[in-house]
Amino acid sequence: MKKLLPVLFASIMAYASAAEVSTPYYTTNFKLSGSNTLESLGFTVLDVTGDNVTWEGRSSSITFRTLDGKSLESPINYYPATIEESDMDDWLFTPSIEFETGKTYKARFIMAKYLFAEHPDMFEIKMGSDNTVDAMTISLVEKTTLPEAGGNTLWTYEAEISVSTTSDYYIGIHATGQSVGDLGIAELTIEQGVGQTTPEAVTDLKVTPDPSGAKSALIEFTTPSKAKDG
Repeated sequence: MKKLLPVLFASIMAYASAAEVSTPYYTTNFKLSGSNTLESLGFTVLDVTGDNVTWEGRSSSITFRTLDGKSLESPINYYPATIEESDMDDWLFTPSIEFETGKTYKARFIMAKYLFAEHPDMFEIKMGSDNTVDAMTISLVEKTTLPEAGGNTLWTYEAEISVSTTSDYYIGIHATGQSVGDLGIAELTIEQGVGQTTPEAVTDLKVTPDPSGAKSALIEFTTPSKAKDG
């Protein structure tokens, strides 16, 4: 349904300035300090090949200047969990994370490549009810190869998470295949869950300033006809 809504411009600005940025539901950057290890932070590392080359945390940062194939205006320093060149079959499991049924969560994974980054590295991301390989039954990011690019690079992957049972779950980052350079995960962020009965976003949004120059505007939009779950 089309709506017309005259609104004072000052009111719009006041509302925008008062709006709060949503706090992530879960986030980690894998930074270690002192004698901490990934395991002491609640992560589980599984070296399936048994070659003693597997996921490790870092207490020193790595500088990245490229994100998703584009140069950054300012470099970013991350403390990624990394795995060095090896025949990879290694899992990094998060601590348990509770997900509720009836909600959809957006997850963002920032993967890292450095040291001979022009060579391909392969990974996948799954989720399950336990921090074991057999329990990883939900695919979040299909097995994929990070793009070949020189220098230290970051690549963003996103997934939506919804579960049929409210419970604790584990997310597993699986390094797989033969690596020539170093592969890492720099950031994992999960946004607050949104109820699947929440209305979809409005469409055809248009804001027309008052032609007289008054601090007001006419807002037009079409209201949603269904919820996010259809």
